[in-house]
Amino acid sequence: MSIDRFFVRDIQIVEPSSSTDRYGSSALTYPAYGRDVKGWLSQTGTAEPQQNARDPLVTDLVLFLPAGTAITGYSRVIIDDATYTVEGHPHEAWSPSGEHHLEVRLQEVTG
Repeated sequence: MSIDRFFVRDIQIVEPSSSTDRYGSSALTYPAYGRDVKGWLSQTGTAEPQQNARDPLVTDLVLFLPAGTAITGYSRVIIDDATYTVEGHPHEAWSPSGEHHLEVRLQEVTG
């Protein structure tokens, strides 16, 4: 049985390009849209840390993608009009027969 049957969510992976800001410093810029892939998403935690008169909402998720999907720790992911940052390096999950899938930690901070 293949894991591919679980990849039912529409996902966009957005890759940054390097640019220079008005002060001459390097900066990453992201286009509004990315390339389409299918994946599976699971929420792993939420928090509302109140700090410095700020009340953010933090959502942590894990995204499962097919083996070999091109994504890095600098990528962003768009799902249902919400944009998530990739936290750390994507993890290649292996089985005895080879690479099985990717696990990508995501985070969204609003507020």
